[in-house]
Amino acid sequence: MDTPFILTDDMLWDLSDGLLTEVEKTRLEGYLAEHPAAQRQFQAILNEKKHLTKLHLEVPRTDFSQQVMAAWVAEQPHLSTQSSSSKGRDWIFWALLLALGLVFSLPFWLVSSVAPSPEIYQIPPEYALDFDFSQVNISDWVSIGWVRNMSILLLAYMSLMILDKYLLLRNVRLLG
Repeated sequence: MDTPFILTDDMLWDLSDGLLTEVEKTRLEGYLAEHPAAQRQFQAILNEKKHLTKLHLEVPRTDFSQQVMAAWVAEQPHLSTQSSSSKGRDWIFWALLLALGLVFSLPFWLVSSVAPSPEIYQIPPEYALDFDFSQVNISDWVSIGWVRNMSILLLAYMSLMILDKYLLLRNVRLLG
């Protein structure tokens, strides 16, 4: 069963640019010969391509990118009015900073709250079995793979956020 042929503009542009294989080119030229509306559409693409090749291209000035960025910053209401008093609005940054602080301080809290003093809780020898009462060790906590990897990712993200904020404020001061 032969699939129906559906003509698209991309096919016509590829034909005009010579990007089709011989099989595709033959099939498309056969379709164009049978359908005058498609032939007119292809002729319009060729005329447009001819018009585009006649256009004179200008080389942009050296300060073009600075002018575009200055216009973009001026159009952004939240960037042009941003001041140092709006530092607390980035709640994602501060939430990640809090999470990282909790991850690093959790072992210290566990050591102080979980580990009982040996003088207070003495188990009589007749009740003591051969259990291994392990203590909380900070090096064990930090050696957990996901804690270490998440810490590195959070530190990298926060470093990039700080760098982005610095560059944004510097650009606003230079342009404004």
